[in-house]
Amino acid sequence: MTGSKYSFTSVDLTHVWLKNEHNEGGFILSWTEENTGFGEFAFVKQDTEGEEIICENEYMSKEFILAALKAFLDKCTIQDLNEKDIPNDNRCPGNPQKNDAGNDD
Repeated sequence: MTGSKYSFTSVDLTHVWLKNEHNEGGFILSWTEENTGFGEFAFVKQDTEGEEIICENEYMSKEFILAALKAFLDKCTIQDLNEKDIPNDNRCPGNPQKNDAGNDD
């Protein structure tokens, strides 16, 4: 990763899960860094009433986590989509969008 004291050779989204009996869902980023080794961060939404998201960080610093997230974002293709390009069945549940007729879905 350019411009950072960390050199990530990989940062990958390896697991995503939805609400279950333990939490409200989350995802795992696995990483490999030249001088540190490898590991993963689990980002978990704990409850529906609050907005708390826990990062299970394997004792890595916030600076390291931010560098890993930046490395992940740097490898992503950013795709700007118009709302009309997204089929109604692929929109987020609970987030109604206007349909082609201008009505709420």
